[in-house]
Amino acid sequence: DPIQWFSTHDKSSSSLSFDVIIAEASQSLAIDSNYLTSLYSALSKDDGILTIRLGDSPLFNYPWQKYSPNLREYNMISLLEKHPDTAAMIAYEDTACGFEAFESFVLACRNIECRDSWYSE
Repeated sequence: DPIQWFSTHDKSSSSLSFDVIIAEASQSLAIDSNYLTSLYSALSKDDGILTIRLGDSPLFNYPWQKYSPNLREYNMISLLEKHPDTAAMIAYEDTACGFEAFESFVLACRNIECRDSWYSE
């Protein structure tokens, strides 16, 4: 269980410092602000990056996200936007992940300069 591991692992340990954490916002995970804080705590201090797979991308005919079947993704993005450790967010879709549909991802960075790296190429 990733929520339990990140929430209970000793954050003072120097061995618990990741440059990148790849997570999934699956329906079975109860992701909240405390879990995001735990993820950010496990990142390297200055420039850690969270990449979160949100699931199937919304279709063009879906209503505004707040009322769509993708409410879980909307809530996840809202949590990230409001979190004090989020300096930059980049949402993107990928068609070549091996799934049947387009997949939505969000990249959340502790340092706003990660946007420069993302858009540099």
